[in-house]
Amino acid sequence: KHGHEKIRIERSSPIWSLKWAPAASNADNPDILTVGCWDKTLSFWHLSGARFGAQDIRLDFDPCSISYFDGGEYMLIGGSNR
Repeated sequence: KHGHEKIRIERSSPIWSLKWAPAASNADNPDILTVGCWDKTLSFWHLSGARFGAQDIRLDFDPCSISYFDGGEYMLIGGSNR
């Protein structure tokens, strides 16, 4: 609200894409932030700063954009392997 830092998510590579999961897709776990990094990983975080899920999801590309559709049922990730 006033620009104060609430939580800090530190990664080993630059964070390039962020997307909040739609509330309807995670009714049991609201406020899940999807984070795409240039170390070819995708991770999920609670608003509290705690990791959601056991580990990072390894990708074959650097995620540059994240989008949810069909009420959060599906996720589309665009990226680059160069």
